[in-house]
Amino acid sequence: MANSSDWIDALEQVDAQEQPRVDDWISALADSGGFVEGLPSAGISSPAPLTTPPPSEGEPQTEDTPDHIAEAFETGKAEGIAEAQSEQTKIESARRELRLTFQAFDGEATDAFAAELAETVMALCEAAIADFRADPESLLARCKIAASRFGAAASDCRLHLNPADLELLGDQALSDWDVIADQSVERSGLRFEAHDGTISDTPTDWRRSIAAALKG
Repeated sequence: MANSSDWIDALEQVDAQEQPRVDDWISALADSGGFVEGLPSAGISSPAPLTTPPPSEGEPQTEDTPDHIAEAFETGKAEGIAEAQSEQTKIESARRELRLTFQAFDGEATDAFAAELAETVMALCEAAIADFRADPESLLARCKIAASRFGAAASDCRLHLNPADLELLGDQALSDWDVIADQSVERSGLRFEAHDGTISDTPTDWRRSIAAALKG
């Protein structure tokens, strides 16, 4: 049976086997990455420095790459504005031509209407003049108005009347003037002649005045 001495010898042998050699411990310390307080230094290395990976070839370079979408938008916008302006110019030109055409139609229609109206008025006036027969009072009043335009020289004027009207008025009513029966004077007309002019008031003069008024 083993005694206590044997047990002590056995423990000493185990401790001797488990204790590392001094030389091995120093070598391990030299091979380590350094001493860390509170931790064994064997097997610990320094952390590697951080590095930024280079950009891959597939990544786009935003500062050098043009924006094709924006360029296409601006190009389309400019083309749209130009096309709209061109269409607006065409519309304005068509409106102007249409306006001028309507103005020409209006002018022609107005001229035609004015001509027809003038012919109608002239025809009505001609019918009224042709059938007009002045009564003695109105014819005598017109003679006096014409004579007044000559003033004091009226007594020296010659009054030309149609023979039928001369008989209608009578010599007594015309005693202030030198009256001449003149077949060339139309019925209901009169003509005063003086050294410095003539005053005519006949249906021919009326027609001429009406025609001038209708022509404007």
